[in-house]
Amino acid sequence: MNLNINDVMKKYTKSQILKIKDFLLSEIDDSELDEIIEFVKSDTQTKIEKFKELLYEGNEYDGVFLDGNQYIISSDSVNVIIIDTMRSKYDKNTVTDMIFEISDFILLLYNKKQVLNY
Repeated sequence: MNLNINDVMKKYTKSQILKIKDFLLSEIDDSELDEIIEFVKSDTQTKIEKFKELLYEGNEYDGVFLDGNQYIISSDSVNVIIIDTMRSKYDKNTVTDMIFEISDFILLLYNKKQVLNY
């Protein structure tokens, strides 16, 4: 099934879309795109071995996460999870996690400009 940006974005609420846009603006640099995609497609062992210098080293979250400025990213074989670490630290009353199917996440990354204009 080939989804377009509109199909993917319709899956999310307005506040989730704002968080997606914030994530793309603050964390996604075009030069790191392939590295991020490789990370989310990798199994846990590969993540640990290949991305060890870029992994989240805190102890607040379980799993292997790629560290970022405000967000950390992890994945399993189906989904990508993004956690807004600043929000989770200071605002316990808001949703801080976003879950995407890997294919949706990759589509959003490759089409960052369209998503930001959505």
